[in-house]
Amino acid sequence: AIEHYEHTLTLDHDLHNAYLGLAKAYYQTKDYQRSETMMRRAIRYNDDKQTDKLYAAKLRFLKSLSE
Repeated sequence: AIEHYEHTLTLDHDLHNAYLGLAKAYYQTKDYQRSETMMRRAIRYNDDKQTDKLYAAKLRFLKSLSE
């Protein structure tokens, strides 16, 4: 899955859904730091306030794992 999302981002680097997919994939591999980085990018490229709130909650959760 990671390879597919990365390829998608080579075609269009501002797709917040692709960053969310990468965040989920990295989370599943227990790479919490990369997952957190991808969530930050998903937030950066998203333009919907409701989705931002959801992403921010996920980011807080990921931060708690690395503490």
